Order: sequence, then C-alpha cells, then structure tokens
Amino acid sequence: MNTKKIVYNDYDNLTGESFLDMDQAFDLFGTLNWQKGTFLYFDINESETFQVFYQKEGLYLVEIANDSEDMVYLQKFADADQVRNLIQYYFEHQVVSTDGFYAVPIETKTLSDVMRETN
Repeated sequence: MNTKKIVYNDYDNLTGESFLDMDQAFDLFGTLNWQKGTFLYFDINESETFQVFYQKEGLYLVEIANDSEDMVYLQKFADADQVRNLIQYYFEHQVVSTDGFYAVPIETKTLSDVMRETN
C-alpha cells in the first residue's frame, strides 16, 4: 500500500500527522473543516513540501514550498476537484504536477500580484 505522511490542522476538530493512502487522504481532505488557517501538507522530498491552504469557500491555495534561499515558491489557486487531482497525481507519480503554477517570490509578492503582472 502506498502511504504518505500528511500533516493537517483545521483548528476545529482535526489536527495531527498521519500516514495515509490515497483514499484516506481524499477522506481527510473532505472531512477537514476548511476555514481560515486550515491546511494540510505532504513532504515531497527533503527540500519540497506540497501544501494546501484554505482561501475562501471553494477556493484553495496550493503551494510547492522549498528550502531555497530565494524563497520563490510555486503556487496556484484551485477548487476542490483540482486539489483532489493534484493529490491523486502525487500519490501515483511521487511528484506534484506543476501545470498552471506560478513562481511567486513570497517575501515580496502574493500569488495574486504575480497573476496580475502575468496577465
């Protein structure tokens, strides 16, 4: 069984760290009380983390954080179905598909800033 370590917190009733398979990860994603501050994340490797944060009803910020000194993370906004697709891809390929992600220098800009500048 392919399990991944997932760290999560909804600041309501679920918080912790668990090793889950893909179906259990989908269940957790659906069970979390998504509100301001809610997150879940997976360690992709020693230097990258796949993170999902609540933005507003039906919208999530998905981020691939890294430990580089330049603090440029890959980010995108996604709906619940897109998040599930990213989780599935991660479980199946051990990496996160970066289609549609933007490189965001998080110390100086937000994803919205970068999207405005790009479009």
